[in-house]
Amino acid sequence: MSGHRTPAAVLQAIREGVELGWTYQDIRLATGTSTGVIAEVKRTMGRLRPVRVPAPTSQYASPGPTEYFQAIHDGILAGYAREQALSDRVALLQTRITELESQNSDLTDSITQTRARMSNWVGPTPLPHRNLSTGG
Repeated sequence: MSGHRTPAAVLQAIREGVELGWTYQDIRLATGTSTGVIAEVKRTMGRLRPVRVPAPTSQYASPGPTEYFQAIHDGILAGYAREQALSDRVALLQTRITELESQNSDLTDSITQTRARMSNWVGPTPLPHRNLSTGG
């Protein structure tokens, strides 16, 4: 995981998403975490194999051009996937901003109307002053 600690509530939300069968993208959009954090949670749940570092070999084989091109291809696809995920997140956040601005407008109108009613309110009509000891 990264240098900062992920809050327990977010980790619990990730676990619930994993148990519900959500995709990495669904969990990322819902929790705002990286795929690395999600993968680590899945590992702790026993849903992913632990990361194994290959043992160094005595004979080093230099990768050929095919491996280089494949690595470049994979990097481009990964970059495109990250860009697409960010684009989806931006669209989701823009929709949420629009919703919140609409709610804010409604609440502002309600406050304005309430203040107008408060400034025009005169209270209940006063009771007539009577001297009850004399009966009238």
